Amino acid sequence: VLGHVDFVTTECCTLKCKACSQSMPLYQNPKNIDIGLSLSCFERFLDSVDRISEIRVLGGEPFVNSEIYKVLEHLDGNTKIGQIVIYTNGTIIPNRRTLKDLSKGMAKVHISDYGFNKDAVRKFVTIMQENDIEYFERSYDYWIDLGDFKKRDYTSEQLQGIYDKCGQRYCNHFFENKFYVCPRVASASRLGFVDVPGDCVDFSTEATIRQDYRKQIEELLKRKKPFAACAYCNGTFDAEHIGVAEQG
Repeated sequence: VLGHVDFVTTECCTLKCKACSQSMPLYQNPKNIDIGLSLSCFERFLDSVDRISEIRVLGGEPFVNSEIYKVLEHLDGNTKIGQIVIYTNGTIIPNRRTLKDLSKGMAKVHISDYGFNKDAVRKFVTIMQENDIEYFERSYDYWIDLGDFKKRDYTSEQLQGIYDKCGQRYCNHFFENKFYVCPRVASASRLGFVDVPGDCVDFSTEATIRQDYRKQIEELLKRKKPFAACAYCNGTFDAEHIGVAEQG
């Protein structure tokens, strides 16, 4: 049973936040995820777990991908899922098909108010209200700076301490065809800084049986040793607090 799992729809974003937890400004040629392909892999993941309290649909900016409605149509009503929440900065109005699915389905919309995007948020909220879509707004006091992807000179003891205290390793994350327990590990892999097969579960192989996938998930969730990507991160425990959504 998992508290939440991120489902990424795109590497693209309308903002360039310096401390983006998904590292999106670092993608040189960002692309939309092939949602159909990703969902087929995610279905194997769903078949391997008992329940997920919340699916968090993320980007980048998730509404950049015009096929986000496929996520809603595919996952809506699944008895293994408690709720679906789309996290947006409010800068893109969903297309008509997505609005229709949002108005009739189980998904709700989380709108991040960063202050400088207030005009866009007001317009976005109006569209939500006009289409009878459940939403809520949130403003933030600070962000945590995980740092760049330069390798740190940690001792093995420091690395273990960062891992043991880090809240990021509970942020279950599904990116394209792979399940991670940390979005930073996913970013480090996709950006080419590290790539360790054992640091994720790859659901692209249809031949793998459910019991094997389930065992791999359990091992990842119970993992006690740091990931290779931890050497490229500040961790969350002692990381600096910085301004919200500062643009680079």
